[in-house]
Amino acid sequence: MIEPVHQRHGADPPGTVPDMNERISRRRFSTLAPVLVMASFGLASPHLEAAEMQVGRYSVLRTLPTVEQIDPLAARVTVRFPESVQTIGQAVQHLLQESGYRLADPSTGASAILLELPLPGVQRSLGPVALRQALAVLGGPAFRLVQDPLHRLVAFERCPVPDLPPGFTGDQAAGSGHPVMPAGEDAWER
Repeated sequence: MIEPVHQRHGADPPGTVPDMNERISRRRFSTLAPVLVMASFGLASPHLEAAEMQVGRYSVLRTLPTVEQIDPLAARVTVRFPESVQTIGQAVQHLLQESGYRLADPSTGASAILLELPLPGVQRSLGPVALRQALAVLGGPAFRLVQDPLHRLVAFERCPVPDLPPGFTGDQAAGSGHPVMPAGEDAWER
């Protein structure tokens, strides 16, 4: 003889109170199922910081701007200057093309002399290095890079030459016995 299913498995007959409770709890589970599935995939992971968003099971996306986006001169660059770039000024302009910065008016003073100098062969290829450091390398030890973040300008400022009498020029240093560069490495860092 065939027994009804509810008798065989100890289930209540259809239409009774326990059967209705089971249907209600199935409906509740079906509304909670998407939340449970998201939690099981880690989309609602409690280990994430406020500035992170999980985009896959093992991938996290930072929702803060990068250092380079905040300070464009901190961006890492690797550059090989084309043959058309022949002077330091052209190399500086080439480096600044995508940065949002521009070179301040270099037509006067010592920086004009620097920017007209030929680009050394050893500096034709730079990086990977921060853009700020690449510009400082082009300026050399005699110039300091100056940044105006308000107007997004950069310029080169002549560093004072230590241990030389006032009015003493580099042309006079060749035969005078005076040092052109300071003896200590830390003398250039001020």
